[in-house]
Amino acid sequence: MAEQEKEKDIKEDILDTVDNQFSDDQEGAPLAEESPLADGASLAEDDEPGEASDYFDEYTKEEAEPADDDDLTAEEALYKKEFRYDEESLQEKPQEKKVKPVEQPKPQAKKPPNPILCLIKSKVFWLSIIIIICGLAAVSFRPIYNHVYYPYTCVKKGIGLIKEKEFFKAEELLKEAIKHFRIEKCVVDAYNQFGKAYLNIGAYKWAEEKFDHSLKLDPHNVIAENGIIYLMIKNGDPYKAERRLKRLIRRHTGCLPAWINLARVLLETNRPKGAVEILNYCIKIDKNNIDALGLYIQALVRVKDYSKALNIHKVITRNTRGKVVCSPIALTEVGIYYMENGRSDIAAELFKEIIAHYPEQAEARYHFAQILDAKKNWKAAINHLKIAAMNAPDMDKAHNLAGEIYERKGLYDKALSKFQRAIAVNPKNATAQYHLAAIYFYQLKNQEKALEHYLEARRYGIDTDEMRYNMGVCNYNLGRYSDAVCEWEKVLSKLKDFVVESNIAQSEIVLHQTAMVVSKCEAAVKEHKNAIMKGVKEEEKKERYLALSKYTNNLSVLSEIRGKNISGEYWQALEYAAQGGGECSAAYHNMERKLRRVNLTSVKEGLCEIDEEYGYEIKVKEKKRLEVEAIKELVVKRERKEQEKEYKAWQYEAQHPKKAKHGEGGGEGGSKGGGH
Repeated sequence: MAEQEKEKDIKEDILDTVDNQFSDDQEGAPLAEESPLADGASLAEDDEPGEASDYFDEYTKEEAEPADDDDLTAEEALYKKEFRYDEESLQEKPQEKKVKPVEQPKPQAKKPPNPILCLIKSKVFWLSIIIIICGLAAVSFRPIYNHVYYPYTCVKKGIGLIKEKEFFKAEELLKEAIKHFRIEKCVVDAYNQFGKAYLNIGAYKWAEEKFDHSLKLDPHNVIAENGIIYLMIKNGDPYKAERRLKRLIRRHTGCLPAWINLARVLLETNRPKGAVEILNYCIKIDKNNIDALGLYIQALVRVKDYSKALNIHKVITRNTRGKVVCSPIALTEVGIYYMENGRSDIAAELFKEIIAHYPEQAEARYHFAQILDAKKNWKAAINHLKIAAMNAPDMDKAHNLAGEIYERKGLYDKALSKFQRAIAVNPKNATAQYHLAAIYFYQLKNQEKALEHYLEARRYGIDTDEMRYNMGVCNYNLGRYSDAVCEWEKVLSKLKDFVVESNIAQSEIVLHQTAMVVSKCEAAVKEHKNAIMKGVKEEEKKERYLALSKYTNNLSVLSEIRGKNISGEYWQALEYAAQGGGECSAAYHNMERKLRRVNLTSVKEGLCEIDEEYGYEIKVKEKKRLEVEAIKELVVKRERKEQEKEYKAWQYEAQHPKKAKHGEGGGEGGSKGGGH
């Protein structure tokens, strides 16, 4: 309290001194200079000077900055000193912190480490704990694994072994799986899966055993029932399968595999139209069912709807992105149809797809080789035929085609071995017999062998004009003249040829040498001369000249045998042969013999040789004849179809007569005979 009173006294003294100083300054100085408004402001008339406390605040603000000691009076300086001293004495001085000296820690004795903490910090400890936990988990998981996962893995491994055809190991795994299965349904499913796996590889007995086990456990199991029915169809008992299928479909009308098996039964029993209807229904239920689509292709091929079968195949390839090709045998028939109808490009693509998915399909390879052969890509064709022969050793037609390709290339040794291989596989192969005979006849000049194979070819179905001509040549050269005449007369029955006629006349000369034969030859010579004089086609003219050369030479030989001198007629025979574009070697030898004055020992020595190469000409003529006959058959078929259409239209009009319209018909009114 004393201090507060002292402060108040000091403040009052200061205020008194300030008031006195202010009054002295106001008396001594003018107002403008001494007024507190030193910057030029003037007080308003109404404003009155305030008290000393108001000026004290302004004074303290102005005196914020210390003024110089020279400007102060002695009293002010004294007062300032006293005031500062009092302020300093009044202010509390901060207590100085005493800095304690840093004491160095005393060395303490080391305590032993805590073993529990060390164990917790060690990595080996935690690793061993993790290993122990994993082991315990594995031991505790084993019964769960045996119950849940292990039997299923056994079934999967068993199916894999079945695909590798290791049946006994697969059966052991199946037994192991059945031991661990605790639900009867799982056992039934395992038997069904094994049965399907056996079905896929064709082990039907094993599949039947598994499906029987499944039916014993579950007599109404649809999968096992369908499997047994499928096995019945494969074992050749479709009617029994059909009865069982009808019972199954009555119980389960929506069972799609049962309907597919029913379509399979109808195909086996030659009812393809019913199969088509059932498969249409199946495809409506499931458009992507591969089994139904594959059977649908087979049914369409049986109905001969090849274009739709090809479209179904395209749908399958689009849905499966080319990974699946169904019914390769039926698709091969589709390719054959398109190949025969001039669309070998479609057939080639189809055969390529079949070969890519089924490399063992020998039939598709054979027909693809035919297309390559037509394009003269013989190397690729031979490669495909080799693979086809490896996959199907009994396919004699593959050996036939390979032999024909080698024959065209001039490799007669390889061709001969291929045709012999074909005959070894199938002795009734007429094509191989025919080609073997041609090689022996034209290339190897072994006419006995050629005649033998020609007779075998005729026995098994091939009988051509070329073959008959060549057989006649063989018989003639082997001294069987009557057989030669018979063969050549068969040629003339279908094909008119003057060279063949001259050959027949020559054979009759050798056989009979009578006046009737001579008169016949002379009549033929006159006929050919008259025909040439009248003018004939160029091809016919050549044939007639060649025939004239033979007739002239042979008649000259007969005259020489009888003792006549006819050297000039041999020259005439040579001229006829030259005009026909051929040669008459017999006339040349006879002329040479006459110049050497050597007599004939036998008639056959002076007669003309039979042209062995003329069979090629006969073949060309026969081809033209067959083409003409084919065109005639087409014309007859078209006319018959048009007649059938007209008859059907007439029959329809007769059965459905048109009703008379209003205003038409008999009567006297109206322009058309009708009227009211």
